[in-house]
Formats: sequence, C-alpha cells, structure tokens
Amino acid sequence: MSPAPSVRVRVGLAVATVLCLLIGGYGVAMAATGFDLLPDDIAANGLLRALQVHIVASSVALLLVPWQLWPAVRAKAPRLHRGIGRAYVVAAVLGGGSGAIAAVGTTHGPVAAGGLGVLGVVWVATTVAAFRAAMRGDFVTHRRWAIRSFALAFAAVTLRLYLPVSGLLGLSFDAAYPAIAWLCWVPNLLVTRLARPARQQPLTREDDRVCARQGPS
Repeated sequence: MSPAPSVRVRVGLAVATVLCLLIGGYGVAMAATGFDLLPDDIAANGLLRALQVHIVASSVALLLVPWQLWPAVRAKAPRLHRGIGRAYVVAAVLGGGSGAIAAVGTTHGPVAAGGLGVLGVVWVATTVAAFRAAMRGDFVTHRRWAIRSFALAFAAVTLRLYLPVSGLLGLSFDAAYPAIAWLCWVPNLLVTRLARPARQQPLTREDDRVCARQGPS
C-alpha cells in the first residue's frame, strides 16, 4: 500500500484546505451579493464582466482543490475524485481564461497586467496538460501537471497573504501590487518544480490499482 502522509504533510494539507475554503468561500459570497464587496479600484477594471467570471470560476476551482489533494479521497472514492477533477478543469479553464482577459483591463499598470495575464494562461495550460495526461492513462504525468495547476490556483491565497505583509513593510498598495501580481504565483510554481525530485518515485501497486479504478478523468 502507499505510505500514509507524514504529520508535516497532513498539517500542510489541513492549512491549505482551510485557506482555500476561506478564500474560495469569500469569492462565492462576493458573487452572491452582486459583487458589492469588490473594492473600488478592482471594480474599475475596464473588462468588468470578464473579471466577474474570473472571480466566480476561480473561487469554485479553489473550493475544489483541497479534495483533490487529500490521498484518502483518491484512494477510497476514485469516482468522486474523477468527478471533482472534471469540475475543476472546467472551473480552472474558465477562471484562467477570463483572468487573462480581465488582466488587460486592470488599472494597476502593465507590470500587474502582465503578471496576472501570464498567470491565467499558464493556469489554463497546466490544467489542460493534466487533463490530457489523465485521458491517455498517464497518471504519473497527470499528477505532476495537476499539482502545478493547483499551485497556480493557490495564487489567489498567496496574493491575499502578500497584500497585508506589504502593508506591514510600509509599501503602498499601488507600489506593491505589480510585484505581487508575479510573486503570488511564480514562487508557487517553482516550489512544485524544486520539490519534484524528492517526490519523483514510481507508483506503487496500490497506486496502480487506484488509478485503474479512476480511469480517464
């Protein structure tokens, strides 16, 4: 059988789950109130409809991410894992695509627009790569791309963590946001790349059985 996650991994997953649910839930609540909670400078986006689609779709994707990360869900409920995965693909493609479009309308300058636009494109690309790998039954490659996609979805969390930190450092929002538009996702993606060698182990027989039950996503 696959080894159980270490305590450190379980704690990390628990923290990530809470953060994803909080930020994702906030986005859904924002949409439910007609986006009245949207800050004025964000609402000034020249492509507001695309931004609203991005908020809704990305929030749904963020709410789905944790359930794909927990090993117990993959092992004990492969059909649920597959169903959530398909829903995540739709939400991520919509969220990333609309985010790339909305980035063009940002009022925070070309650096911020570039960071958010590239994030949207790369999020869609990694998600599609994960889906295609699952469809052809290559679950090792599927996991690698899925983790990258989830790391990019988590940019919604890291962005909101960096904003108050920049304030504590005495940086104004206008000064910090262009940098945060890149910092919220580039380090996330690098972490998945740097951590891969230590995790790059062949699937166990139990993993093979789980993947066989899952079938193509």
